[in-house]
Amino acid sequence: MTLIQTAVHTVGVALFGYSLYYDLLYVHPSPELLAEKKRFQVAKLWPGKWKYLTIWNVVLQLAYHVIALLNDLVGSSELNTKRQTFLQKLRDGYFASWVFPTGMDCLGESN
Repeated sequence: MTLIQTAVHTVGVALFGYSLYYDLLYVHPSPELLAEKKRFQVAKLWPGKWKYLTIWNVVLQLAYHVIALLNDLVGSSELNTKRQTFLQKLRDGYFASWVFPTGMDCLGESN
């Protein structure tokens, strides 16, 4: 566990946590868009911002940084798989299977 690694994960938790908080509480669709949706009677079925991969990416990144920070504080960073803690295995598997692929796909959406 290094101090830089812990600091990076702490900043990640703070930034992704605040951005998700702000987006969910203060960012709302425009009244024109809501009027358009109500006209077609699909307002109840409209998932809002949860239909976009970018918001899911923020949720996944936040969860990853929380797991990584917990691993920095109470887990291990062993290279030997027999001595790795559950938190380290969870962090590594979660990053490789969900966080990295979703993050790379969200980078590709800007084209």
